Formats: sequence, C-alpha cells, structure tokens
Amino acid sequence: TRPVVRLLKRYAAAATGALWVCVVIVFRLYGPVWNVITYIPACAVMIIIMAGVKKPTAILKGVGVMYLAACLLGGFIHILYYYTTFGYMVSRPDNRPYTASIWHIAAGTVLFTPALKIAYTRISARLKIRRFVYEIEIEHGGKKICLKALCDTGNSLTDPYNGEPVNIICSDCLNVIIGDIAGCGYHLVPYKTVGTDEGLIPVVRLDRLILHEGQKTKVIDKPLFALYSREFAGHEEYRAIVHPALMGGTKG
Repeated sequence: TRPVVRLLKRYAAAATGALWVCVVIVFRLYGPVWNVITYIPACAVMIIIMAGVKKPTAILKGVGVMYLAACLLGGFIHILYYYTTFGYMVSRPDNRPYTASIWHIAAGTVLFTPALKIAYTRISARLKIRRFVYEIEIEHGGKKICLKALCDTGNSLTDPYNGEPVNIICSDCLNVIIGDIAGCGYHLVPYKTVGTDEGLIPVVRLDRLILHEGQKTKVIDKPLFALYSREFAGHEEYRAIVHPALMGGTKG
C-alpha cells in the first residue's frame, strides 16, 4: 500500500507542476513576479505534495534537489541534441526516412523513462546499500536469530534516559525469540524519521548482538533494539538497522 501511495503522490506533484505550466502559457503570466512564483512557491508545493514535508528547511532542500536534477537532465539533453545524431534527426526540415517524428520521440520517452528509472534504482541500491549490509546474529533467552542489517550513518536514535545507541529492527523478526514484549521490560523512546513519522517506539534490551564483517566478528553485549512495526523504505535486503556508534569496536 505504501509504495502505491508514494507513486500517487509523485503523480499528483507532477500533475500540479504541469497544470501550473499550462496556466502560465494560457494566461501569458510572464514577467519577474510570475517567474519567481514559478521557480519557488510552485516547486515548493510540488515538494510538499510529493514528500509530505512541512518544515521550511526540508522544503528548501527538496527544491534544491529538484533543480539539481533538472540541471543534470537538461545538460544530458543538451549533449544528446547537439553532439549526437538525435538532434539532427529531430531538427531536419525534410521528411526523409531518418527524420524522427513527434510520435517517435513520445514513444521513446515512454519506453526509456521507466527503463532508466529501474536501472538507476537497482544500480544505486547495490552500490550504496550492499556495501554496508552485514550478517548479524541476535541472541536472547537462549534463542538466536540470523538476518541481514544495514549500518546506517543516518540512524541517530539514542535512549534519552542513558544516552545509549539504539538499533532498529522489524518487530516481526523478534517474535521468535522474545514473544510478548511485555515480559522483556520494554520502555518507550521518542523518534522521528526524515519524512513525517514521529512518536514513541518500544525499545527492548537483548542479550547479545554479533556482527559479521567479512572475516571479522564484533560482539555487543546487552544492546538496545527499537521494534519498528513497518518496513524499511521498501527494501527487503535487510530487516534491521545497526547504529553506527556500535561499529567502532567490541563493547561489553
């Protein structure tokens, strides 16, 4: 459900931007004032619709990322048009067999865009995620579970009561070894994600965490784990997030 919602938000943001461009063209809203409205507030509305962010700093960052992507795409199209045969095919005045029509361009865009997105998603995921994914073992009450975990430098969750770093794990992964968390002496700590999720999350203390990094093994006794009831941004490769402070060495 969540991927569908995210996709619908993207479509809604794109439709909003396209609608504003149509309004500008139809009503001839040209000039410095309308340019400022187009380049800042209109883009900010698209970011709010797509990401659901409300903080001004987050909105400005989103607008900056949008313009950076637009500049990169514009540069790519410029190179494609002026330094390849594509520009010659598009701009030829005659109607010879090698001239690309508007329908060829539209069909190529429809086919090329999803393929480019899939390739980018898979390549970036393997380059950025696999490098920091580890095999871990969690022991508690004489039981053990093995799974993959991501060492995320963006995870700054700590226990406000004692300042200890808190790892994060999908709650369904611990059902086998802890059962009902009511018997584990859990407590609640506040959390907030990059998007809009915030509130209180249950944290339990387990017996041992073992991280396997190649030929090296690190053991952390009595680690804290926050039980996350959702999935991690659609990634199925890992089911836990290890706090980066625990990767500095063995703790006992």
